[in-house]
Amino acid sequence: MQDIDCDFYAISCHKMYGPTGLGILYAKKKWLEDLPPYQGGGGMIKEVKKQGITYGDLPNKYEAWTNMKKNKKGIIIFVSSRSGIEGFENESAYCASKHGLEGLMKSLAIEGSKNGIQVFTVTPGMFMKTPMSEQNYDDVYKKKWVDPIELTPAFLKLASGRFNNLSGSHVNAWNLSREEV
Repeated sequence: MQDIDCDFYAISCHKMYGPTGLGILYAKKKWLEDLPPYQGGGGMIKEVKKQGITYGDLPNKYEAWTNMKKNKKGIIIFVSSRSGIEGFENESAYCASKHGLEGLMKSLAIEGSKNGIQVFTVTPGMFMKTPMSEQNYDDVYKKKWVDPIELTPAFLKLASGRFNNLSGSHVNAWNLSREEV
């Protein structure tokens, strides 16, 4: 790696006739220290304040599963959108990323179930006023907007740990927010 002086280098074992699900991501330490994690949780966070988050030291900074596996419990909630389920015209890259999130959630739910970790994707299930929807929705949908705060009950219910039966599922936040438990 020093000879080619790359910042990152990815190796997929199955591309070299090895087993699937294994690989290596090499990264220079300076990048690992500077880049923020793509997901959060577990022992990767040292401190949370109103001003921001302080991440743990390497390698914990990028290991969201570590404490959840050790403690045999945890909850991961990814926020997705209808785009990952339905797809929309002129939004191919966005739809693909959200569809990928759905697949990632299902895989993590299978893996996490052995360790008491619940994993969900949540979509609003209703038209919400956000900066993105402000640009993309026409007036018909803007009239149906709901305040995102109305979806809070769904996140609280999932975070309670009482919805293991939904782990690995795509959850409609609007419907779950209105269900009596």
